[in-house]
Amino acid sequence: MLNNALLRNMVTLLGGTAAGQMIALLAAPLLTRLYGPADFAVVAAFVGVSTILSIFATLRYDLALLLPQDEGDAGKLFQLSLLILVGATVLASLLLWLFGPLLVSTIPTFAAVAHVLPLVPVMMLAIAGSQILSAWANRQRAYREMASTSVLNQGGNVLIASVIGWSKAMAGGLLAGRLIGQLVSTVWLAARLRPGLPRLRFEFSGLAVVARRYRQFPFFNVPYSLLGALSQEFLVFALLAYHHVGIAGHFALVRTVLLLPARYLSSSLGLVFFREAAQLFGTPALETLTLKLMYRLGLVVAPFTAFFMFWSEEIFVLVFGESWRMAGQIAAWYAPVGFLFLFTSWPERLYEVSERQAVSLGIEFGGNITKVAAVLIPLWAGAGPIAAIVGYALADAVYHVAYLLGLFHVGRFRTTRLVSLAGTLLLSAGACAAGCGLLLLAPLPALAQAAGGAFLALGIAAYGTMLMYQKRFAP
Repeated sequence: MLNNALLRNMVTLLGGTAAGQMIALLAAPLLTRLYGPADFAVVAAFVGVSTILSIFATLRYDLALLLPQDEGDAGKLFQLSLLILVGATVLASLLLWLFGPLLVSTIPTFAAVAHVLPLVPVMMLAIAGSQILSAWANRQRAYREMASTSVLNQGGNVLIASVIGWSKAMAGGLLAGRLIGQLVSTVWLAARLRPGLPRLRFEFSGLAVVARRYRQFPFFNVPYSLLGALSQEFLVFALLAYHHVGIAGHFALVRTVLLLPARYLSSSLGLVFFREAAQLFGTPALETLTLKLMYRLGLVVAPFTAFFMFWSEEIFVLVFGESWRMAGQIAAWYAPVGFLFLFTSWPERLYEVSERQAVSLGIEFGGNITKVAAVLIPLWAGAGPIAAIVGYALADAVYHVAYLLGLFHVGRFRTTRLVSLAGTLLLSAGACAAGCGLLLLAPLPALAQAAGGAFLALGIAAYGTMLMYQKRFAP
């Protein structure tokens, strides 16, 4: 059984994050009727650029905050991260002021966000500040504060975007919601953690010592995180560069919806798992814990992924409106990526715990080259944006498989157990896909076919979970 303390921490974080994500999910059908694909494309590009810059804003020293055994060293790491963040914010503001017009005039992607480019350093500050504070909160086991921050972020985002969109008080309401929600939640978390935060003394000799001690984080994690962020945002950037603004917006919605479960797990379960992995690394208990979590996730999600691929277009039209039919078609291709991301998002910190970041960097580098080629070749050849999206989805799926193999390697887990997991999940998804295919051939109304597929997926997920608890699929 999972450790009781781990379960309590997971429930607290998962509950708070789930509430925040549920707010975003329930509000999405309203926002897609208030804003068009072009608005979603601009927000995706704005947040993407800000996220990439936030990687440099801490040099990823925030990831090291859980590792020091000594509280004094942890406090120095916290101060170092803040000092770098302040300097990076000033530098980013200055560079965008000096070279922003040049970027806008020469790069079509920046032209799409020209009107909000001055706000990028503010968003970068909020994102990087939230990362530092969340890492410190995780170290202090302040899970309630982290959970409430997630709710405040999503709630503020949705409320502001909905009010502006409904009243039409100003343009850019969707972006305003994202920015203000992120800022308010970061300030809220800082206020909640304030009594336990380290005193800001900035003794530079001590900061230099911890900077050298954890130098593998800027050396390995900065390029790794940069490649990951570029890989995630590249398709939107490329579509905007080729002036496919509407398609970029459709893909932005698909990515948000399909990766929502994985990001939910990564932002909550991932933080708790990181702490447990740091304590259990090198023991059989970590392998058992990881496989149990993967089985429980996969047995529930695999059949629903197969069902979704058959009826994604109808689901998107029903939920988000007729204008998002193209997004539903794209979602069928991208669904396998969302499924695989469930298994690579939350355990990714195994690379840091094992201090094998070079492995993840190599996989990230190879994966990025593949994905860039899969997008640019169709666009250059004039095959169109859909061909680029399909190529990106296939390359991204291959990358996640390679990343999962790397996780098992650095975690010292047996590959045979991964093969067993893959076989079980393929059997579950395949059974659902076969049933859905037969339903499409049956002389039934479309709604009845979809309902039958949903019940089939639910039955297979319930049966797999039951067998899991009966130890038939025990890792």
